[in-house]
Amino acid sequence: MKRTVLTALALLAAGSAVAQTAPGPTLATIRGRDAVICGAHPGAPGFNVLDSQGVHRGLT
Repeated sequence: MKRTVLTALALLAAGSAVAQTAPGPTLATIRGRDAVICGAHPGAPGFNVLDSQGVHRGLT
């Protein structure tokens, strides 16, 4: 049991130590836009509804 826990901790530490890559062009585009654009089903209240001006609101 102790060996299994130590192995799991060693694997967790090794996985956490992996170097991360530099941000790509997609992240730069999102940051430049200052918004994340995503889609939602138009008939799902709370996720996507039209306001009085006809603009989609919610998690759109």
